[in-house]
Amino acid sequence: CHDTLSVGIEGSKAAGRICTSAICLTKGADGPSAPRMRVFPNTGELKSRLFGRALQGVVEITNDGKTDLVINGVEAPAGVKFSLGPGSAVAPGKTVKAVAEVPEGSASVTVRIFVNDPKRPYKDIIFKRL
Repeated sequence: CHDTLSVGIEGSKAAGRICTSAICLTKGADGPSAPRMRVFPNTGELKSRLFGRALQGVVEITNDGKTDLVINGVEAPAGVKFSLGPGSAVAPGKTVKAVAEVPEGSASVTVRIFVNDPKRPYKDIIFKRL
């Protein structure tokens, strides 16, 4: 359960709460000026860091659209640090490096990002040892 919602009906609170584990997406306006997300490579390779025990994986996120690509949300397993968070933006035509720091001993993790791209509103980025 990632979040809980309290519900009210006609001014009265419901007796229980609703447990959620997903983010509701809004459909962005599509058109020639819409942002377009591209992730390369499809799978980020987890490698040992020079210092420390964590593993690190890197992918590049490119905006092929004509307006800012905005990250609305990030879901990552406990203990995983991801360099981009809600509110991060990629300018049109630009590329940013997205870095995942994963606890030692992990073979594979998935980080899900939610963006304002109307064609691809979310992407599962897999990081694994190759």
